[in-house]
Amino acid sequence: MNDYRLFGADTSPYSIKVRAFLRYKGLAFDWISRSRANEAAFQANAQRVATVPLLVSPTRPASQDSTAMLAALEADHPEPSAVPDDPACAVIALVLEDYGDEWLNKCMFQQRWSQSPDREAAALRVLTQLYDGKRPRAYKAQQTQIAERMAARLPLVGANAENRETLDSSWRRFALRLNDHLQDHLFIFGGRPSVADFAIAAQFQQMLLDPTPADWLQNNAPFVVPGANIWNTRMPADRSKT
Repeated sequence: MNDYRLFGADTSPYSIKVRAFLRYKGLAFDWISRSRANEAAFQANAQRVATVPLLVSPTRPASQDSTAMLAALEADHPEPSAVPDDPACAVIALVLEDYGDEWLNKCMFQQRWSQSPDREAAALRVLTQLYDGKRPRAYKAQQTQIAERMAARLPLVGANAENRETLDSSWRRFALRLNDHLQDHLFIFGGRPSVADFAIAAQFQQMLLDPTPADWLQNNAPFVVPGANIWNTRMPADRSKT
């Protein structure tokens, strides 16, 4: 068993964000895709909410807040650094991390669950994960239940019919500006990533799983696409578990 255990899901941008950060830091960890098979282990470490990611650390209490996780990992493992050298840029990186977590997530959630065929495809991914990577034989009814339940959550995350146009134009405009920036820079603040890169890349990585936003990104933001996937390749230090 590795020192760190990360309960997560490939359908969770916050899980992807933390997993990518662990990979960047070069830390050995167990990636545990949350499913029915490991629910007891998850609940034994979870706090009040039954959400992923859940990071179990050798030196700190278990955490389910991705921002707190990255801050703790940076403090415990300062190299390679994920903090821009310029203090002002370091502050802006934190602001952009929050932008990715709180605003881009609304955009991603709306793209995924408010339209077809995105919500049906996403619901099947969620269902397959819950069944340990295997699609159940009779899955249509459960797939529909997941899609309907998640669509009903749209207003709860601040994505509804009234602000659909605002969210849609917002993430596309940001993607175009980020694409222009990444033509001349490997990361947002130059030669190494910051927490902003991990938060924003995680949301776009999720959009690339969904047909509608994926098609737009691939056609309009070609420099954003590889940046979103840069930390999504399994590393030697990873140990995947169910």
